[in-house]
Amino acid sequence: MIVKTVRGEFIVDIGVNAFLHISQVDTHFLKETEKYIGKSYDFIITVFDRRII
Repeated sequence: MIVKTVRGEFIVDIGVNAFLHISQVDTHFLKETEKYIGKSYDFIITVFDRRII
């Protein structure tokens, strides 16, 4: 679920908070990012670094 936006990125909850760059959500530029907050989507995790947790 997308929790909030911070400096051009979404904070998503996947069991832990993670960053999702806004450009990864759609192929077009997003002006109104607020409509995505609170909604759930399917994500594919491509990089996971345990040292950060």
